[in-house]
Amino acid sequence: NKLSEFAERVLNRREITDSGCWLYTGQLMSNGFAQINRYGKRLTLSKACYIEFQGEVPKGYEVSQTCGNRACFRTEHLVLLKRGASRRGKRQI
Repeated sequence: NKLSEFAERVLNRREITDSGCWLYTGQLMSNGFAQINRYGKRLTLSKACYIEFQGEVPKGYEVSQTCGNRACFRTEHLVLLKRGASRRGKRQI
């Protein structure tokens, strides 16, 4: 299985932590998220990785990290939550 150019690029810019997070080593925004241009839009890296490896994000949902680390883009740490739930108490689908 050949990785896409996008996957190769982001996987080459990661630091793996003791807890298993994949932290983006590129520039982060002041809120701790990585943001990239993908699919003709500005997206958080976590959302772009979710779309690339797991599929579309349904309307009304957002991507959140189960580990709580905003710089983490490991797909096993990414879940879909109802929009705003990550700030209210994490209701997964």
